Amino acid sequence: SFYARQHEKKKKFSAFIENNVTNNMMVNWQEDGLKAVVVDRQTGILSFYSLLNENFIKVYKIGVNDIVSMDLIADESSISKVNRGSQAAGALVGGALLGGAGLIVGGLSGSQSHTSMCKNLKIKFIFNDLNNPKDEIFFLVSSGNKGVDTDGEEYKNAYEKADLLLCTLRIMIEKNSFDQSEIINKVIDVSPKSNC
Repeated sequence: SFYARQHEKKKKFSAFIENNVTNNMMVNWQEDGLKAVVVDRQTGILSFYSLLNENFIKVYKIGVNDIVSMDLIADESSISKVNRGSQAAGALVGGALLGGAGLIVGGLSGSQSHTSMCKNLKIKFIFNDLNNPKDEIFFLVSSGNKGVDTDGEEYKNAYEKADLLLCTLRIMIEKNSFDQSEIINKVIDVSPKSNC
């Protein structure tokens, strides 16, 4: 069946990622399991792995030095943004001005008591790479029309994961201690090779 094939594809993809990860790496899975962002905290390299189909995985590797900005976005509204400042240090814009990156900007009038819902939560990256200027990873994609309750576990878990990735990368950018690395953009063939 379709679902069994999807499950098998994801299992194979997951195994591929696990084989390429060491202890100093942080793996962030996209909500659908078809994409992973791996942060190498030792080398400062960010690797985006996307499963194209059973046999091919797209790999995009870029150093944290080449991240121009990162934006945590809930339903197309920016929650917090990390920008590389002109002096090459990362600066958190938005959330920090109001006392912490965790504070959600907007809806602060005080008169509202309705529960807020969120359909998707993602981090959008902008790179210093004209061939591949942006990428994103979704931490939450709601299948329902309304979305998920922002006070609920599902949203909180997704937010925590996204926030952790953002904070980790922000620290790495501010450390500014990584060598410039080359940008790699390729598709790799992971199909089982026959020996005929």
